[in-house]
Amino acid sequence: MDYLRVRKVGEKRGVTGCMVTYYCEAERIPGAVKKCSLWLIPADA
Repeated sequence: MDYLRVRKVGEKRGVTGCMVTYYCEAERIPGAVKKCSLWLIPADA
């Protein structure tokens, strides 16, 4: 499975990286996984 970082997802969705991080923490992006301090988001999410 391919994963994207917060910045790439933000660019793709037209929001800031902070908002993507908020969505990950609120479990609004299915399949998002936190590894240490890095969020990994599935490319198809």
